[in-house]
Amino acid sequence: MLDRKERSPELDGLRGTAILMVVVYHWVHNHSKSTILPHKLEGLLSYGWSGVDLFFVLSGFLIGGILLDARDSANYFKVFCVRRSCRILPLYGALCLLSAAIFYAHIGTHAWLYDGSVPWYAYLTFGQNFWMAKADGAGFGAGNIAGITWSLAVEEQFYLTLPFVIRFASRKSLPYVLGVGILLAPLIRIALWFALGPVYGSKATYLLAPCRMDALLLGVLAACAVRSGACWDWLVAHKGIIGTATVISGVGILQMIHKNINIFESPFVLVSFGYTLIALFYLSVLLLAVTSRGFVSRLFRSRPLIELGILAYGLYLLHELVIGLVFGLAYKATPSFSSLSTIGLTLLSGVLLFMLARLSWVYFERPLLKRGHRYEYSPMQLQRLAARNGDSRSVRGRPEDAEDSGRPLASCTTFGGNDPEECWPVRSRKVWLGR
Repeated sequence: MLDRKERSPELDGLRGTAILMVVVYHWVHNHSKSTILPHKLEGLLSYGWSGVDLFFVLSGFLIGGILLDARDSANYFKVFCVRRSCRILPLYGALCLLSAAIFYAHIGTHAWLYDGSVPWYAYLTFGQNFWMAKADGAGFGAGNIAGITWSLAVEEQFYLTLPFVIRFASRKSLPYVLGVGILLAPLIRIALWFALGPVYGSKATYLLAPCRMDALLLGVLAACAVRSGACWDWLVAHKGIIGTATVISGVGILQMIHKNINIFESPFVLVSFGYTLIALFYLSVLLLAVTSRGFVSRLFRSRPLIELGILAYGLYLLHELVIGLVFGLAYKATPSFSSLSTIGLTLLSGVLLFMLARLSWVYFERPLLKRGHRYEYSPMQLQRLAARNGDSRSVRGRPEDAEDSGRPLASCTTFGGNDPEECWPVRSRKVWLGR
């Protein structure tokens, strides 16, 4: 079994890879209107959008792991909701306020940042992906300060359902439940594609949570596997099979790139099983990273990728805002990547984005994240003991409390993986897969 008491730096590196793919896709590929880049490089960059799929797989793996480890806690739902809220809502709320401030300032040079296709209240309820799907994809992706938040809406909808599935499905039946969800996702996409037609169906199948649950649930299934002794031993002993799966799925993705199959003109092959193939590729890369100490693991343990992974949430939410402001202040109608001056502005945007995300993490996100982690998952026995003693507050699950209760603590994980002081020793194994 996975036996670590420190967070896995490979997962931070994978997250850093995902955010790098998304930012380069939005800033370089989407804004390169000329042949400034080699054709083959343009082709590879055209799939930078799939970095979001890597985020989905990682989210399923890490959040699913948190819930699996805490499923028997008495305060399971409360602690999960508080921690998620402290991690997600502050920066997201700040982005919404910044968007409103710039919008009502009537700065004409920044008109590129706004698209009126999605009503403001949709962002407050994390329902923007439904509105974007209804508007045939208008308002999502590059060209809108909050358009990139469609994927955040998908994950929030995922958080509303997954805790109940893990809590109430038995350990024996859970993998089968997850498998059914994984198989249903492409079937739902196919049904929508035929029901709405290729034009509308291609956008709806990309934006709606039920259509993307295969990537999320594959991550949860992997989290189940690494917590099973038999499955872990099999994964370690058969790394060659995982590597072969990585190569086969990677070749399939290269074929889609070669045939110019993309999300804007989604053909049936991408809508049906293409997204699942991409998710399987990223899942196999993830499993290679955590089960071996070979090239893949060393690649994702590189310091720059780990640093980007730590700042990934801020980088993701702020990257369209920063480049829009920089180009607007330079009196450019829209960002582009087609001349030396626009390339320079893009590089300046990158430096400013990194600095802003770093400041946000150190002085805003991390303090609030630590505040959220004052709420800790407590074993059922401790909660009952507290109730008998007349203490209705959430019990803090300290190691010595677990020893007194005779119950081993579950392994711990956090969003961002940057609170190692909160990782408790575990009798059976020590897992640190923080997000």
